[in-house]
Amino acid sequence: MANDIAPEVENLLNAIRQGQGIDAAVASVPVPHLPTAVAEVGKILNSKDASNSERQESAKTINKLVDRDDVTDEVKKTAAPILGEIYLDTTQTTEAKRLRTICLGILEKLNAADTILIFQNAWQIKPDDKRVETAFETAVNNLLKDTSTRQQNTAIIKQLTPKNLSSILTKALTSPDEKVGEAAASAAIALGIIGGTQSRTILCGFLEADLQQQAAGTEQVVLNEVTVTIRINACNALGDIGDIDATPCLGETLRRHPHYRVRRIAASALNKLGDPRGIAYLVKAFLLDQNLDVRKVAKDTLIKQDNWQEKTNQIIDYLAKTPGQTLFADNYAIVQVMKSANTVSDESTPYPLTDYLIDLTISKHLKNEQLVARLADFIVISAGGSKKIAGERIAFYRDRADTAVTNETLQPLQIEIGGVTALDPILGQLEKNLEKYFQDPIKNLNDNTREVWRQTIFIAHTGFALRALMSVALFLIGGYLVLDSYQQFKTGDFDMAGFFGPGVSFVSGLATMLTMIFTGPLKEIRKAVSDVGMANTAFISYIHRVSQVSHTFSYYYLQGKISFKELDNAGKLIEDMTDDTVKILKNAEDQTETSKPTVPVPVTVSNPTTPPDTSAPVG
Repeated sequence: MANDIAPEVENLLNAIRQGQGIDAAVASVPVPHLPTAVAEVGKILNSKDASNSERQESAKTINKLVDRDDVTDEVKKTAAPILGEIYLDTTQTTEAKRLRTICLGILEKLNAADTILIFQNAWQIKPDDKRVETAFETAVNNLLKDTSTRQQNTAIIKQLTPKNLSSILTKALTSPDEKVGEAAASAAIALGIIGGTQSRTILCGFLEADLQQQAAGTEQVVLNEVTVTIRINACNALGDIGDIDATPCLGETLRRHPHYRVRRIAASALNKLGDPRGIAYLVKAFLLDQNLDVRKVAKDTLIKQDNWQEKTNQIIDYLAKTPGQTLFADNYAIVQVMKSANTVSDESTPYPLTDYLIDLTISKHLKNEQLVARLADFIVISAGGSKKIAGERIAFYRDRADTAVTNETLQPLQIEIGGVTALDPILGQLEKNLEKYFQDPIKNLNDNTREVWRQTIFIAHTGFALRALMSVALFLIGGYLVLDSYQQFKTGDFDMAGFFGPGVSFVSGLATMLTMIFTGPLKEIRKAVSDVGMANTAFISYIHRVSQVSHTFSYYYLQGKISFKELDNAGKLIEDMTDDTVKILKNAEDQTETSKPTVPVPVTVSNPTTPPDTSAPVG
């Protein structure tokens, strides 16, 4: 025996050989000499010359040493490879099997970092040994659940075989055992540390199998804290591996998994991958996911994506395909997602997103009225909320050399955006149409009406002058006759024959003249003045009302608010106006025919020299 072995250790070895006093000898070994004691006892355990009883006592002695309350990690680390060598021995004798059983029991007490590779190798040798399988699962869980030592154990974890870890994950899909679930959660972390294509394939296979069971309704494991943690760890591990081929399975997990925490981590993992294919999944989660946390992570992840044009395309394409779907995201949040930190703006393109949205709207979606309304809102928001700037960018797009669009083509978008600048081309066209089809006809109508009134007033003046002249002449003739009769009566120079001859004829002729004057021409003058005035008034009212209906109809048409019901209402209004005008003229004619005064009625016109003002602007 070597001289550097402590007496206490020497005493322990002798006790083993003698098969007595072992407990006292174990207790007497000082703590500093425990590693040496384990190593020396291990030599007996692995010695081919030692008897079976000595080897079994050696194994039991090591068990007693590691069970001491003052045992250190160094002692356990020393014992692990010694015990592992015995346990991995494939000798099939009864003694060898019994010895392996003792060694396995001791290994299960040691630190996972010291034993996990032993259990892995043993499981590969004995894949049907459930105890080894359980020991490996426990070692994986113990090794990774302590986050403070995980980084130190990275080198050990990378030596693990993905295949064995895959078995734990697969088992967790159907086993309700909580320990299996905890081991699977740790196995997912280990696969993320190991990395590589094989680990990515295993993790994606697990998530896909989980989704299939969910879809088929055959999920045997309830989603509780442990099982959810497995899926969360799997998503995190895929993000850590960084293989973009994991994008589809992470995207489907984000889209379909029933638990919001799993979906949220899947969104974060897609952010780590940075694959443009993940944008479509993130967009749907951002717009549609019912959980606020998932939407927020998806939003934050999309904002970090540099490819702002791809994000914008995905969002608009999705809105175009699902026009009636309820979205949880508002327009301001959507525009915020479209933007990116690397969106370059300069003097020539100060609003690149605005210009891009205008281009997409006009080139692809202008016929989709519902989508155009939303895109118009996006355009205004991306322009800082300014309709003026949005209108200027539309004008810039129209005037670009590489575009060939007219104001008529841009009109739907301009109307939706509104604002003076955006509507300038439309207002200009409307002003031209208003001038051509409304103002000029109304002006001509007013001018013609004024001329008719001037002619009517002239005729009225002429009629009054003639009537006055006739009245004066008749007054003079009557005065002359009265004066002449007076003279004849005074002188008595007339007889009855003179009175009933020429006198009666004169009186009859005078009566006939008076009847023709007061019941003929002058009465027709009054009727003509009345008819012309009433007809012009009715016609002006009709034109104005039709124009008002027409422009109201045009306004609603340009706003996209016209319908068959509105068309029918407009037609009825025009029809009612026509009927009202006809009734006015008919009533005027009937009143004139039924009004037959028994005495001459002079025509009276108030201020005949002042025609009515028909040139006032139409309301």
